[in-house]
Amino acid sequence: MTLPRSRPILRSLLCAMASTPFATLAAAMEATNVSVDNSLEQVNLSPTSAPEAQAVQSPAEVSTVVQNTVPGPNPKQQLIARAPATTAQDESKPSAEAPPTEQLIAQVPTTGNSGAPATGLSSAELIQLAQLLSQLGDLSALQEQLSNIQEELGEIRSVVRDLQQESVINSQAPPRLSEPIQQQERVATNQENSRPVATSSPVSNTEASTETDSDVAQIPVLTPDPIPEEEIPEPETDDFLQKMPLNRVNPLITTQNLDGVPISHFSDWEIAASGLLSDATTSDVNVDGFARLDSDIFQGTTADNVAVTDFRGTYVRLRSAAQDREVETEIDQAVTLGGYLYQFTLTGGCDILDPGGGGSDETCSFLPPVAFDPQSYDPDTLLPGRLLDSGIAFGGVVSEENLAFIKQPGFQRGLPGQEVGIELNVPNSGIVAVGPETGRQGQTIRRENLDNTYSVGIANVRQVLKQNDQEAVLGRTVRGFAAIPNDEDFGLDSAVQLATLLLPDVDPALEGGDAPPNPNVNANLFSAANNSRLPANSFTAYQGSVSRAESVTDLSTPPEDIPAATSNSFWVGLSPVLDREIEILEDGSRFKDFSGPRLVAAAYGEGGAEVADNLSAQVAATLLNEVGGVDQQLLLDFDDIQDAYTQIGLAFFERDATQIIKTRYSERTNYVPHLSFTGNRTDNRNRTRYYLGALIDYTAEDTQDWLKAYVGGDYRYQNVNAGVRAEVGGIGYLNPDKDYYSRLWGNVAKTFSANNGNSFTLAAGLDYAIDQDQQIGDIFVGSTGSRATVSAAARLGGVTLSADQNFGGLLPNSDESNLTLRLGTQLGDNFSLSGYYTPFDEDTVVARYGVNAGIKFGSFYNSPSLVFGWSQDEYKFATGTFTDDRFTVSFSTGQPNAPFVTGTRR
Repeated sequence: MTLPRSRPILRSLLCAMASTPFATLAAAMEATNVSVDNSLEQVNLSPTSAPEAQAVQSPAEVSTVVQNTVPGPNPKQQLIARAPATTAQDESKPSAEAPPTEQLIAQVPTTGNSGAPATGLSSAELIQLAQLLSQLGDLSALQEQLSNIQEELGEIRSVVRDLQQESVINSQAPPRLSEPIQQQERVATNQENSRPVATSSPVSNTEASTETDSDVAQIPVLTPDPIPEEEIPEPETDDFLQKMPLNRVNPLITTQNLDGVPISHFSDWEIAASGLLSDATTSDVNVDGFARLDSDIFQGTTADNVAVTDFRGTYVRLRSAAQDREVETEIDQAVTLGGYLYQFTLTGGCDILDPGGGGSDETCSFLPPVAFDPQSYDPDTLLPGRLLDSGIAFGGVVSEENLAFIKQPGFQRGLPGQEVGIELNVPNSGIVAVGPETGRQGQTIRRENLDNTYSVGIANVRQVLKQNDQEAVLGRTVRGFAAIPNDEDFGLDSAVQLATLLLPDVDPALEGGDAPPNPNVNANLFSAANNSRLPANSFTAYQGSVSRAESVTDLSTPPEDIPAATSNSFWVGLSPVLDREIEILEDGSRFKDFSGPRLVAAAYGEGGAEVADNLSAQVAATLLNEVGGVDQQLLLDFDDIQDAYTQIGLAFFERDATQIIKTRYSERTNYVPHLSFTGNRTDNRNRTRYYLGALIDYTAEDTQDWLKAYVGGDYRYQNVNAGVRAEVGGIGYLNPDKDYYSRLWGNVAKTFSANNGNSFTLAAGLDYAIDQDQQIGDIFVGSTGSRATVSAAARLGGVTLSADQNFGGLLPNSDESNLTLRLGTQLGDNFSLSGYYTPFDEDTVVARYGVNAGIKFGSFYNSPSLVFGWSQDEYKFATGTFTDDRFTVSFSTGQPNAPFVTGTRR
């Protein structure tokens, strides 16, 4: 914008005051840098603005640099004039009256929004100076023309305010950090700079990275309001750094991930809580949050023209960490039990036992006494516990009285204490029918208990940005200490975290030069710094990273031609490992709810030898040997037994019962030392990463499994204009388990966009679990880490529809085939609704339905939000399907409302 030519009287006045620098009129503009060229013929508006990590926009709408103007070396103190601060009302309605006069005071020049000393005088200061000069002579004409100049400057302020408001509207958006390949289900929101109203689901071997899309994160820095008197920077720190008001620094410079939570130097505090209510599941309340204890930003320029921005912050963290999970499953299975009753006695003359004895009139028993004690049957199994000790042994003499009793109709073993033969009553000989075969319905009871531990910790963050005329470097240091109650080795956890205090802060070196530093920082620098692969669900004890990128000299350079940035990081912390166990509490040998016996078939006979004509004595002897009655098979011919008398019967029965099967599955989460090296090269469309590291899993039973070393890498391509995103990667583990295992993955997505804002997306992905553990202890449970998916999604106005199909069996260790449908919509500015339905799933655990309703009380990132959810999970058992209805509620808020917007005030 070109303003009217300066009047000659203004030129004369400026020439008369040649000793005062007039490079800018920043103080008069209050919110915009207004520079006057050397000829003083026109004034150029060049607002500097802070980039925000925004949602995806086309490169045409987003700049490719981050402007970070840092104050130069401090000038000497000089005598300047100060005018009182102008209120907002004064700005909107410029007054023709001259402002009140204020005495000259000696003061170190204040810095403007860039941190540079104010090198010019405002219109108010010019008027004051004119008033002073009027004391030396009649300058009324001069004052009149200065008043006219003031009116013109008021018009300039009005234009500047319009530009500012437009910049603010275009810059309010939330930071964009990492997006895993399989995102958590979330509800879309149309609110600018707002936190999505979402629900979350839970340890996998996918590790998170904080990343900022390079073609999105590059936005001009807004020029903040003038520094109020109470916010004037403190005197220089060290040799050249000045402590700056926090609202004067671009938040993109300080935005990072603090153990999964995005923060900037504006972030004061955030809190998020969630609870679960279910008939079958009990869970502790989840509470996560942080609060800023202290933070400072220092800026300055070294003597060799290196601009430095040094941010330091201290935060207290509260985290809910998973510790114990226990699932008890009790299956009441309908069964039919078989049983039998076997009865057999054989008596006759004793001559056959003593052929050389000369004959005898006595009667002997030719079977041992075998019978179960009726009092020894287990009421839960119906199995006998012991045999009776009484009875006449094999070859023993049977009295006439006892023999007469035995020959009565029906089966008789003999008088008390004189029993003969065999009577085996077995009510439970085994299961003959299960489940639906019985015609009865079983029942399953599933109970789940989730226990958390609450960790309190301290985190110190330092981020140093250095700029020269050609490049910029970013050094990041994060230190943390977290107390994790009830962890298996609290002492080792503490020792590892305290040992990281010996590691240095990252203060990257950057050579200076004769040229002034370039304020246009390549935004890929911040993307690379936030693309570090950080272990998920972990506690950071130390992170040190160095990122480097060439600066941008031509602001018209297309985003895809902006130089790439590199970053390398070293991370030390504590990561979760799971100890799993399956206990068989009831193995199905116990029963309940017995019915009476039902006779299935029976045969019985008694009398002389003719009754046993068709009975093989060898079979009878073999049966006796099975129950321990005799030591050898007896080969008998019933025709050889004089006066033989036998009773023989066999009956089969069935009865209904309920089989009891009970198991307990438990998970114990411990946190073990973890070291990780990672690096990446990031530009506007490409990201290439490597990573290697090791976990020291001292909880493993075998010491040779303690070391879980890994190495991996991935590549991602994303072209926002073309709507294409693709990624491939792989990682290999030494001593893999169910959570940390070797895998290969790849996915591709293509979005077709219409001019009316509607879009359609097709995607496909493969995830191959190479060596995921298939055992829990000695029990084989299989592996379900592999997936082959095809997805489609459409955005139609404010409605989003999607479908995900997983094909089971295409890869080894695959999950079962399933289809999930999702629907989401935004109802008004502050209410969102989403849901899912799984019509088909071959797995035994199915997330069948789910609905989430979100309410946001405001349009900013930290505006209070409530999410109410309902879901129904199904568990398939042989007895049928067990359903668990879960109701959830979550709440989140924080301060300030927009921690990622330039100019935010606390």
